[in-house]
Amino acid sequence: MCTNITIKSEDNNVIVGRSMENAVKLESEIFFRAAGYEYNQESFLEETKLLLDKVPVMDGKRITIKDINSLLLYRWKGKYSFVGLNAKEIDVASHGMNSEGLVTGDMTLTQSEYQSFNEKDEGKLIVYPYLTNWILSTCATCQDVKDNLKEFLVVNPFENAIPGFFFHFPVNDALGNAIVIEYVNGELQIHDNEIGVLTNDPLFPWQRRNLDNYVNISPVNFPSIVYDEDSDKDSKGIRPKGNIFNANTLAQGTGFIGLPGSSTPSDRFVRAAMMSNYIYQPKDASKAVNIATHILNTVDIPRGTSREYVDSRADQQESDFTQWITISDTKNRKYYIRRYESPLMYLVDFESILSKYDSNLGELNKLTIKFPDNDLAINLPKKAEIKS
Repeated sequence: MCTNITIKSEDNNVIVGRSMENAVKLESEIFFRAAGYEYNQESFLEETKLLLDKVPVMDGKRITIKDINSLLLYRWKGKYSFVGLNAKEIDVASHGMNSEGLVTGDMTLTQSEYQSFNEKDEGKLIVYPYLTNWILSTCATCQDVKDNLKEFLVVNPFENAIPGFFFHFPVNDALGNAIVIEYVNGELQIHDNEIGVLTNDPLFPWQRRNLDNYVNISPVNFPSIVYDEDSDKDSKGIRPKGNIFNANTLAQGTGFIGLPGSSTPSDRFVRAAMMSNYIYQPKDASKAVNIATHILNTVDIPRGTSREYVDSRADQQESDFTQWITISDTKNRKYYIRRYESPLMYLVDFESILSKYDSNLGELNKLTIKFPDNDLAINLPKKAEIKS
């Protein structure tokens, strides 16, 4: 389970927030790929096979890699550099931002059904978990993705994969465009995403239409005034008088009564969409980054609140939780990360890193950063300032 949001500031900065939820600990690290890197999907499949060999059998079946002719797999040299978060030490971007400010990641969509292929499709295949690397390394805008992805076949390399393995993909660019890539019944579907929000199942068009069921949601408190037919006041926008009583409250936030609060993808979609829609627009990137953290907090899943089984325990990987969030400043190329173990955010200044490695960009491919194991909070100075 995951949530993707988009915040635009008054000075035309585009901020993309993303949460990653999973029951299995992903052990994500920050990694980098430089422009000019040569991408080889065979190596990825070999690494994945070794990882799957260690995974317990599920429902009596073991997930395996299909026997795909290597000549069918697309190989390419990257045009753009990117920073991303991997999983299980395999350097495929679960999420990332490239040097052009394009942002994408994989998000669970159990309804996904990828494209079919045959032996004539030489050099056209991209295995779907590797699609994020292709997007980040070859595309600068959402339009690039639209124009170029149709030239390839995105396929499922797994046998016996459980539905939770399947993905759809949100893409945002620094121009403010957002799209959603989904594979439905073996066909590519690309949707423009004016909402700027994505979660998981059901498919994006259903999630978009479902917002129409929440026309009552408003950032303005529900009016306590009722229409009195003996009054000369305009009745527009005022509640009718009840036959028996009129319910009133002094509480703030009544306009959001009815906003769904569960951790399901459809509820998180509505919640994130309404929060993003009704915030006061931030003035600049730093304020937009800050508001993105607050919105992501509203869809956060604490460990233990979304369990697979009644007897799930804390030491088992059977409860989805928010393992990390990222916030991408697409104009300034700043990549903020917060992990479950700490409320503090860490900053990867990708613009500065690119400048540092500019004379030897290939060295960037060797750079990885582990999440720090630091304190829950920053310790303020022991001696407070005394005002006279």
